Amino acid sequence: LNLIEIVWSWMCVDIAMMEGGWPKNPEALQAAVLRAWDNVKMESFLELVRSYRQRLLAIASVGGDRHPSYA
Repeated sequence: LNLIEIVWSWMCVDIAMMEGGWPKNPEALQAAVLRAWDNVKMESFLELVRSYRQRLLAIASVGGDRHPSYA
């Protein structure tokens, strides 16, 4: 239910797809993370927040367990 984990997963995909793959040193990692954060579109954040109620209802419908649509 932690929405930032979804954003982190988007960022991880973005970083992994960068030329050269995962950065090899802390400075390059910092630059890649900042670039990945900047690449997340505001509309993606808004849609994530809009979907939160639906996510909560789906989780509640399975008694608090993982829901297949939001695993």
